[in-house]
Amino acid sequence: HADDGALLDMTDVSVRGGVARGGGGGDGHGSSPTPTDGGRGGEAYAGGIVAVGAGMHLDRVSFTPSEFGISTTQVAALGGRGGIGGFGSGVDGADGGDGGAAFGGALSWDGTSGPITLQNVTISGAEATGGEGRPSHGSSGGSPGATGSDGPGWGAGMIMGAEATVTSTTVADTVTTGVPALGGVVAFLGGSSTTVRGSLFADNLPTDCNGAFSTGGGNVDTDGSCSSFSGDDVSSGTAALAPLTNSGGFVRVRPLSSSSDAVDAATACLGANGGALVTDARGAPRPGGAACDAGAFERHTVPLLEFDLDPTTVAEGDGFPATIRRIGALSGAIDAPLLLDGDIDLNDLDGITDPVTAPTDTTEVAFDITAVDDIRVEPDETARIALDPDATTGAVVSTLVNGGQVTILDDDVPLVVDRLAGDSRIETAVAVSEHTFPGGAPVVLVARADQYPDALAGAPLATHLGAPILLTPSTRLHDAVAAEVTRLGASDAILLGGEAALTGDVAAALGDLGLDVDRIAGVNRYETSVAIAERLLGDAPSETTAYLTEGANADPSRGWPDALSVSGLAAAQGNPILLTLANALPSATADALTALDVTDLTVVGGEAAVSAAVFDEADDLVADVDRVSGPSRYATSAAVADLAVAKGASAGTVYAATGLSFPDALVAGPAVAATNSVLLLVHGRDVSRSPESTDWLSAHDDQIGVVHVLGGVGAVGQEVVDAIVALLTPA
Repeated sequence: HADDGALLDMTDVSVRGGVARGGGGGDGHGSSPTPTDGGRGGEAYAGGIVAVGAGMHLDRVSFTPSEFGISTTQVAALGGRGGIGGFGSGVDGADGGDGGAAFGGALSWDGTSGPITLQNVTISGAEATGGEGRPSHGSSGGSPGATGSDGPGWGAGMIMGAEATVTSTTVADTVTTGVPALGGVVAFLGGSSTTVRGSLFADNLPTDCNGAFSTGGGNVDTDGSCSSFSGDDVSSGTAALAPLTNSGGFVRVRPLSSSSDAVDAATACLGANGGALVTDARGAPRPGGAACDAGAFERHTVPLLEFDLDPTTVAEGDGFPATIRRIGALSGAIDAPLLLDGDIDLNDLDGITDPVTAPTDTTEVAFDITAVDDIRVEPDETARIALDPDATTGAVVSTLVNGGQVTILDDDVPLVVDRLAGDSRIETAVAVSEHTFPGGAPVVLVARADQYPDALAGAPLATHLGAPILLTPSTRLHDAVAAEVTRLGASDAILLGGEAALTGDVAAALGDLGLDVDRIAGVNRYETSVAIAERLLGDAPSETTAYLTEGANADPSRGWPDALSVSGLAAAQGNPILLTLANALPSATADALTALDVTDLTVVGGEAAVSAAVFDEADDLVADVDRVSGPSRYATSAAVADLAVAKGASAGTVYAATGLSFPDALVAGPAVAATNSVLLLVHGRDVSRSPESTDWLSAHDDQIGVVHVLGGVGAVGQEVVDAIVALLTPA
């Protein structure tokens, strides 16, 4: 109820089952000589909304029955019944009271109200019932009094009082009863100043209309009772209305069938304010065909899509629900492109694709969208995520239910970049050991510092034993190594390679430190790699996965990069690294493929590193052989990094080593494995000369939080480090 001076402004409101009931008239008293008449029943005004001297703007509002179980309550105005006339004793009885009037079942405004505008309003099944007139109580010795008259019913749909504009409104299946019973829509108290356009009055009883109003065109009635209709209005038309449904909107509507005369009837397509009418009561766009439809519902020949996503704020890693609904025909696939207006892009979200595929065999699909849990420090991000109506074909996108605003709160820490370095390759190995094993280690593996094969092949065994790899000159134990062995508190040492690699003096020096010393060696580096693999796998290896890399090259800048790239992956997976010549598979390696029951072999590097002939020979011995490689050492390194991530490694931590020389990164395998991370080669002087590596870093910039640079500025220049930081830092 809106009183004098108020402005009732309602959008997307559903009024269901409201009832206004007039009070009953009082019963008359019997007396002699004059009994009293029964009282008149009270008046009832609109079970939905009543405006008295107030303004009212309704858009996308419905007045419909409420259903609770098997009970249904209409929106109604019910006049009160009259009172019973008093009993006459020896005189005539008094008359019964008249029933009260019912004005406007759903909606009513009086002659003093204004401004009044209705747009996209649905009134269905409302009632206005005049109150029952009651009889006399009778008389003894006289005549009974007259029975009161039933009260009038006025406009079960609405009573139009003051000047108003009614646009795109549906009034259907209302019932007005009383004496008299006047129309579903009644123009009353100045209703002739009301303009009605693009509206549908259908199947109301006793008539669709009563009284005069002004027409703005494009209206339809079903019984010819709307005498004010003219021009392009349709009188005595066919409504062909479907039952009440939400049909995708917030309020209930009466959909139109294709045979309805209301389809394309409102050619002017104007809203209540005289501007273009752009949506119907559901928020579906208008027009849906050649012109707008009369009434609150716009029929479309293609489905209506809704993308339901409540506004939400989430932390990275959290999910939030969304639903896409398809209203209308279900056949055929529809792809609806996304429109992300704000800071968020698709890379920030999991569980959603662009375009979104509308359901083809059901009315809706619910799914979860997850904010990607990256480790990039960045501002909180906000965007509205919606379907793009301009880019969607084969469907119409709802303007009411289409996405929502999402804010992703960042909870990350800044990028950490450090160096693990010493004054020499030996001291760099010590620095890596200190970093990886701050609390000590029971075992140490020791390899020669001037060659790479033994140290790289030993990475998986070192990880298996929980041991660092330390480097020393072939003929003596370096002082820094001795100090690190003491710090670690190791009780055992394993020398990698024969006495040509590490002399007895090295073993003796370790013994003097109180360690039990063992040696794993073969006649050459190939046999040593096999011996290391045997120690790693134990006495009964079964279904082994292994890696095969080039073990020697006349060019000192070649041979080692591929083995170095795979050392961390092999160590983390506990898979042996076997060595080969570029153009021939050594017999020791060939025998080991069978003896170690290798069933899955990955050749690391291109055919310049491991030839096609070697690949084919290995393929004859192993059930499954593949190759990971690229056109350069950096491309191969990036490919191995991808393989590592695919096998479960995290891109969150990256060990960056120079691709120009091997010493500083020789011992990285156990460190990479200990953090389940990735080893990546970069050009140590000019990072632009390792584009595959920088591309890999850029592709994972939202995941990388830590970069450990292996070696000093002589190995990886500071300008290279600065470039890496720039790649990984959001603009």
